[in-house]
Order: sequence, then C-alpha cells, then structure tokens
Amino acid sequence: VAPPVMAAPTVSNVASRSLDLSWHPPGDVFDQLSVTGYLVRVRELGGPYATEVLRSLGNVTTTTLTGLVPDSLYGLSVAAVAEDASDLAAWASIDLYGRRPLLPGALVGAWSEECNLTATLEWDVAFASGFDANATVNHSAVDKRATLGPTGVVGGEGSYGLYLVGSANVQNCNESAACCDRFNASLGLGSCAAASFTCSAAGAQDPYYVDGAEAHGLGVPSSDVDLWAGAQKQVQRWARVQASRSALRPLAACGPALRLTAPWARQTGAAWYGRPLNVEEGFEAVFEFRVAEPSVRCALMDDAYTHCRSRGGDGLALVVQAQSPRALGSGGGGLGYTGVANSLAVEFDTSYNSELLEPGENHVSVHSRGFRHANSANHSYALASSVQVADLARDVHVARVVYRRQLDLGSVFGGRFEATAHAAHFFENADFASGGLADFGAGLGQLEVYLDDLAAPVLVAPLALGSLLDLDHGRAWVGFTAATGHATWQTHDLLSFRLNMLREDGRHDPSPVVNGAGAFACAEVDLCVHP
Repeated sequence: VAPPVMAAPTVSNVASRSLDLSWHPPGDVFDQLSVTGYLVRVRELGGPYATEVLRSLGNVTTTTLTGLVPDSLYGLSVAAVAEDASDLAAWASIDLYGRRPLLPGALVGAWSEECNLTATLEWDVAFASGFDANATVNHSAVDKRATLGPTGVVGGEGSYGLYLVGSANVQNCNESAACCDRFNASLGLGSCAAASFTCSAAGAQDPYYVDGAEAHGLGVPSSDVDLWAGAQKQVQRWARVQASRSALRPLAACGPALRLTAPWARQTGAAWYGRPLNVEEGFEAVFEFRVAEPSVRCALMDDAYTHCRSRGGDGLALVVQAQSPRALGSGGGGLGYTGVANSLAVEFDTSYNSELLEPGENHVSVHSRGFRHANSANHSYALASSVQVADLARDVHVARVVYRRQLDLGSVFGGRFEATAHAAHFFENADFASGGLADFGAGLGQLEVYLDDLAAPVLVAPLALGSLLDLDHGRAWVGFTAATGHATWQTHDLLSFRLNMLREDGRHDPSPVVNGAGAFACAEVDLCVHP
C-alpha cells in the first residue's frame, strides 16, 4: 500500500542555485515504518512553459536541492515512497544530500500541497553597485528562513559584509579623513542621516605584517562585519559618531570603490567576504578592478636618470583560503597572499620581479601549494600563467573566474589550457607512491580565468579544489589581496564583485588497483592502500 499524503514541505537556506527542503513523515507511526524514501517534485515557473523535475531520496526528512536556476521561481512538493526494505544495501545507501534511485516496484504516495513559491537569488554575493560603509556591514541572509542544513550550514546567502584587513578600506576612509554614506558636499554634515553608516580609520598604522600576526609590537588593523570594535577601522552609525566629540567628522561620501591599497609604499591589504562560501562544488566570480596613480620608475646610468616611466607595483589577487577571515600575507611581490596557508590565488600582476621567476611585468597566473604549505607568488608554485592579457595597469578591467568540478576535455585542446610542472606534482603526491591517491587522483575539474572578454578564457588550468585545499564542508573564505612595493606603488581598487556558487555534482573516479607493476606497484606492502 502506498503511504498517505504528506503535509507541505518547508523551505530554508535559500541561495542562487540551491535551497534546503524539510518535511515531516506522513501519517501515524505505523505509516512511517513503511516509508523507505521520498520523491521531491521541483517545478520551475516562468518563461513560456513551466519545467518539472523529480528528485528521488532515501529515508531522510531534509535535503539540499542543487542545480537550480538563479533568479527563478519554484514550487515544491513531496511524496512518500514504500519499497522492498529487504534489500538494505540498496535502499539505505544515500549521498550527502540523501539522494538515491528509487527501487523497482516502488509505491509512491499522493503529492503534498506545494509550499509557498520561493525565488532563488540572482547572486549569492552581490556588490554590483560598488562599496560604501554599509556594504561592509553584516546584514545576514536575504531570505531569513534558516535551518541546519546537511552540510552544517545555517541560513541562506545574502549580504554578510566584509572583513577589511591591513591597508584595505572603502574609498575616502583613511587615516586622515572620515566619510559617510550619501554625503553631499553642498549640504555638508546635514546629508549624513542618523541611520547612515560612517567609516573612520583614524590612528591606523603602517600594515607591515605577515598572515595577520603582530609585527614590531603593532596589531593588524582590521574590521569586523558584526560592528564590534575592530582595531583602528570603525564603521558605525552617524548618530553614534555625533555623540562622540573625539570622532573625525565626515568630509566625503564613502566609496564607491573598495581600496585595497592607497598609492603609497609598503601597503598590504585584504578584504574577505563575511561568510565562508561553498567553493568545492564550483563557483563563478565576476569583478571589476582599477589600477591607477602609479609611481614613476627611472633607470639609472652613471648616477644619472636615463629613462623614466610611469609604472607602479605590484598587483592584486582573487584568493580562496581556509585559514582565517583576517588572513594577510606579505607585501611587495607577495601581493598580500604569500604566506597565507591552505589557499589558492588568481593573481593579476603589474610588476616584474625576477627573483619570483615571473614571465613578465604584466601577467595573470594561478598559485597554490595545497593545504600542506603556505602559498607563494613565486612562479615555481604557479599552476598556470599567461602574458596574453591587456595592460593591467591601465583602464578599468572586468575579470571572471570560474571553477567547475568536472574537466571539459574540449578545453584541453582549446589553446588556453596549461598545466605546469607544479600542477603535475598534484597528480603524484600524497599517497600515490604507496599505491594510494594523489590530491588530483579522484576526479578533476578546471579553473577558467577571463579578462575583459568574458566568453573567451585567457587560461584554463586543471584543478580539484576539494582535495587541493582542506575545506570546511566544502566552504572557504573568498576575497581579494593587493600590495605595493618599497619603491613602487599604485592604487588597487575593486569596483564591483559578484559571485555564485554553482553547486555542481562531482564525478568520482575510483582509484586504480595496485597490480604490483609500474607506477602502481606497492613500495611497502604494509603501507599499500589496495592489497
């Protein structure tokens, strides 16, 4: 007999391509004993036709629905299933989200009522119109319905603010000037509404630090997305500033850029999104940046300047890391991420450093040393690089970085695919020598980097992010770093930033069986993973 009809499910933890769905088992305790699984009906509304997809699950009462379309409307309902429970291995084997195929002869109950229509987000992270003081503040999820999801995440995506570390701050907020959102020079302080946010960095010190550790007895200036007292960086309501006689009064509007470094020497800054993001299941990041106000470099011959050109240093990077929301690496050619452990960096470098084995002064490259070692901007640790890019130190550029869980074999022959000797290292490291798996041994994806032309990548690199880094349930901190040198400098401005988690299913390739010959021979029988 098919199970009875169920009550409508409830939705929580809404994101751009996923949401969590929960429900109660149907009927009384005897009905519930007969239930071995569930079917979820997913109806996407909008467009000329509504689409309908069925998802089959094991005997669970919550799941994460992935693979949804951003900015779309969904209707969701659930039906209980009764199957032959004697085949325990078949009906009890489920994946992380409780999914498994239905068994033959399954009896499906009547569909529940649909829950209220739910809209997915357009972007999981959206700083589309720039950065002001308000943008750095934690405003939590867009959709407030929250539960404890299958991966330990509570709450959906939205606007979780920024951790600003070192030199990083919103434009017009620095050591000598404060700002407030929507400031109007004609109206003066009267344009700062009591509820608007202000930003002040008065008293901030030269951020000459590595990885957030104190140096020279000074702490790293940083902010807190929950508005706690955050070292020298303070974002607070204008009403609170008015009550403080010692606070600086705003002189300009905050933003619209997020300034990672000012045009001064020895600046190092980082900005991390205020909530870890699921990067293991793929992500797409789109951002605009501007490098300007460079220092002047002059060649010297016989104690005389022979040639001067306007070219600053050093560059910026998009960084994924699972170390700390206040991580800050070394400056100069280290671009603010060198020394940050358990990280991956996509750098946009504008300065040539021969000691780092760089291919030129203007290049894009991908760097990681995995979770075992701190990252480095030295190109001995680059997974891929390209000099076939526009001048990064001129004009505004838009970049797109995409990580996909599955390698597209067509991209290997597309002319932009690159795998360095360092990338090859991850195919034979870890337990590979003893017959086990290397970091890239159980499935491979790819990282694509686009610059200005968002349809044609400048480079594609092989990558398995879930095994390269030690992630927390697939999540990591995502943000940007930048740095200037001792004798060269420039501003590094982030103008916009959007990101979606792709929530793609990965492909698992089982490891080869050790056969006692060749590369898969057991080095030591006692250490062999596959006897």
